[in-house]
Formats: sequence, structure tokens, C-alpha cells
Amino acid sequence: MGASLNFPEERMGAAWLSEIPLKATKLKAPVALITNFRLVKPPMQNTLRNHSIMARQMLDIILGRLAFFFSLVFLITINACSTVCRADTIAFFYALDEDLESVRETLIFRKSHTFGDRTIHEFHHSGHQIYTIKMGSGCITTAVSATLLLSKFQTDHAFSIGPAAGIVNEVAIGDWFFVDTHVSYQIGSVKPGGFTPTGSRVRLSIPAELGLDAAEATSGERFIASTQERQRLAALSGAELLEMNLGGLIEATQNFEVPLYCIRVVSDFGDDNANRDFERFLSSYEGEGSSLFLDWLHTLPPNLDSPQAHENLRNLLEDVDLGLTPTNYDDN
Repeated sequence: MGASLNFPEERMGAAWLSEIPLKATKLKAPVALITNFRLVKPPMQNTLRNHSIMARQMLDIILGRLAFFFSLVFLITINACSTVCRADTIAFFYALDEDLESVRETLIFRKSHTFGDRTIHEFHHSGHQIYTIKMGSGCITTAVSATLLLSKFQTDHAFSIGPAAGIVNEVAIGDWFFVDTHVSYQIGSVKPGGFTPTGSRVRLSIPAELGLDAAEATSGERFIASTQERQRLAALSGAELLEMNLGGLIEATQNFEVPLYCIRVVSDFGDDNANRDFERFLSSYEGEGSSLFLDWLHTLPPNLDSPQAHENLRNLLEDVDLGLTPTNYDDN
């Protein structure tokens, strides 16, 4: 069609027509302009177009920041809800080996963690991670065990099972109670008039789903097998149960701000026959308390991000040998 023509966009009007080569003007001027040349928008239209682009860019920025703001609000709200409802990991503190043996029959064993002379067993069940450790004998030993577990593994709730002496006449061996209040009978001062307890009473959580009666417990370092001492401690503390773990356990869980749930079974009466009654209790005890722990565990909200919380994924994992079966349990 002849020589190509390039016209700067900023040049308008009739002035640029004089620059058109003669070969390109063989056609009538209006036809040549329509068929051979690209007509350029006036400067005002360019300005409006630039303003439109800038407006769209500003709108994109505003919408992006609004989306970020509302997403942040949503995440904060979800996190607040998960803080209230979170129950992904559970610390299980037990006193008798029978409770651990009974629990392991239901839970999926993962692994064992040994620290010095203490072992923490890790289990999985219905979307919950459970860490277990034996409390030991006495509040100090219990505090060490609990602090070890809570410092190694972040937990959302703590649950404790163990025996206790009934120091009021209304209880019987084999009765189960939820401990709602605790006081230590060894915290206080000795004055000329005798020992005065100064330990404050601590209230514990009681889930109503299990339907157990509540009782107040007192604890110390000694196994009491004296009717005279039993009567003295009952009058001193005003408690119904006497045991050897809760003082240290409460200190540890409060230090790590972990809610504590505690159930105790009457194993003896703390009187002159306490040793005999306790041995009889141990000979017949088969870890019945673990069923109460599992009942309580089922009332907790599962972690929906865990495959163990979904039946199909759980069944799939059970069909595949991942080394997570209870037969891999380590007796350490």
C-alpha cells in the first residue's frame, strides 16, 4: 500500500498532513486517512484514560486492604474460640499402673519419651493427643513429674486418677469422687498452741457429665495409717479425702495455667487398718478409673484438623501399618 507512516500521538490537527509522503496520497485524502492510518485519540481522552487507570488502582488497593482487615478480624475471632474450646492435648496423671494398663487397651500408642527415671507415654484417641506420666508417691515427687510433662509438651487440660483414704464415716472403699476443693494439711505454722494450717483452699473443675459426687481433699507427704492421726487431720482440714499427690499437682498445673480435673477412689480409711485395706484394694483393682477418664475425654471437642477426628481417615490409617498400634507399647 506504499510507504508506512508513523505519526507521533502528541501531534494533532492538520499540520501533520503535510508530512504524508506523496505515494500515500494517491487515494482521496479522507479514504487514505481511514484505510491506511491509525487515528489517534486527543490528549484529553488520554488524560481521562490515565485518571481511570489510577482510580482503578486505588480501588484495588482499598479493596485489598479491606479484605486483609476482615481476614485478620476473622482469624482473631477463630483463635479466640479455639482458645476457649481447644482440647487437642491432654495430660493424664495416674498413680497406679493398672490405670495406665487399662487406658492403653483403648488408646492408640505412639511413642515413649524417657527423661531420667521418668517416662512419658504418648497416645492418640479421637483427635486428641494424650501424654501420660506416673505421679509417684508424695506431693513433691508429683510436682516434679507434672512439671516435667507440662514443660516438655504443651497441654490444654490435665486429668488425674488415684487412690485416697476416706476420713469421714459416710464413704466406703471403692467409692469414686470428683475433687472440687483441696487444701494441704502440711502448709502452715507451728505455734505454742499447736499447728495452724495456712494453705489456701483451691477449687477444681468438675465436669457434670460423669455424675460423680464432689468431695474436698487434703494432701501431704505421708501415708496415714493411724486412727488418731486420721481424726486429727479430718478435724484440721475439714476434708473428706486424704491423699498424697494433689498438693504438688495443683502447684504444677497452676504454674502452667492448665485446667485440672481430678477423681479419687477410696482405697482405705487412713486408720490403724489402712495398710491391710490398701493391699486388699490393690489386689482387686483393675483400672476402673480409666473408663471415667475416657468418658470425660469423649465430652471434649476434637481437633478437626487431625485425621484421627474423622472416621474414614481413621479407618484408613488403621488399615495401613504405620507402627502406631497398641502392640508397640514400651513398658518402660
